[in-house]
Amino acid sequence: MSKHFFFKIIFYKTIHFKKKQTPHCRSKQKSLIVLFLSPLLLKMFLRHRFIYAALMVLAVTPSIVLAERTANPRQQRNVFVQTTVKTISKDGTNKVESTPLVDIKKNDNNNVAVLSRGGKVEKAAKSSSSSMSSSLVSQSASILMGLILALNSGFINGCALSGVVTADGSSQAVAAVTASWTNSAMGLASGNMAKFGFLSKVLGSFIFGSLLAGYLQPKPTQFLISTSSYGLPLLLAAAFTGLSKTFLETSTSVKLGFYLLCMANGINNSVTSTMTSNLCRTSHFTGISSDMGTFLGQILRGNTTNLFKLKVFAALAASFWTGGFLSYEFSKTYGASILYVPAAVYLLMAVGYENFAKSVFA
Repeated sequence: MSKHFFFKIIFYKTIHFKKKQTPHCRSKQKSLIVLFLSPLLLKMFLRHRFIYAALMVLAVTPSIVLAERTANPRQQRNVFVQTTVKTISKDGTNKVESTPLVDIKKNDNNNVAVLSRGGKVEKAAKSSSSSMSSSLVSQSASILMGLILALNSGFINGCALSGVVTADGSSQAVAAVTASWTNSAMGLASGNMAKFGFLSKVLGSFIFGSLLAGYLQPKPTQFLISTSSYGLPLLLAAAFTGLSKTFLETSTSVKLGFYLLCMANGINNSVTSTMTSNLCRTSHFTGISSDMGTFLGQILRGNTTNLFKLKVFAALAASFWTGGFLSYEFSKTYGASILYVPAAVYLLMAVGYENFAKSVFA
């Protein structure tokens, strides 16, 4: 069997949907092809075959998930816009009100079908003086964002665990904090107050990062791709990740660098979890690993209800794993300076992902 046989099969599944696709789906074909071909192009520049394999895993898994999701029109989520309505009250003053999400496919001259945040379909009267500001609501775009941020989180966690980015050679998990809960308890039980104090601050930093994201996103809208929603939290994550480089390179402040990375990952996970109603959890995979086993067991007994979730979880796990894999070589080569790369990813996602998603998924 040819060594490229597997890649040919994946490529076929990714782009061969002409008979099944709607015109809306075909517009996404180029982006899916780019997702698949990107590691092939990078192969010319990366000689390390294992890095190439990791990039292939990263490209193939989201391509399959998104392609299969968009190929079936019955599974597609309609594109919605958010309307800002300007009205004139009886006393002559102007009022500005933001309506719930409006399905533009059902918009007519008299009534507008409205999907409120609670999911209940209602009717809203059309205003003669209204200004429309388009906001994309897309499950596929939200999943792709989760995959990118899972890769970023895995990369950061791999760097922190490598021991080569710190001045004193110390290492600490900054994404998954399950072990920190147990180790902090053991530190207190054994009388090792230094260990207990350090790990308690690690946990507090992760929670504080999530707190910041929740404070800045008090009422998130499911699958809403909007810089106004997640932009500021991700900018903070970029700043924390970039600043951590300086502290990690100084032996007296390494722990502070770990705390900053924990806050960045707390923001990361909070943003994606609230955006997707916990479909995409991007910085810890204990629950996802359990769910994958549960769903596989259900599928073996004929229950395929959670098949799509299983695919999403597998893609998220592959992205996180790939981030950790790539961090090994890059952290050894560039040291703590490599953390500027995930900081740049956060920055780009904060300021540019909305426009990218609209061009691909709208």
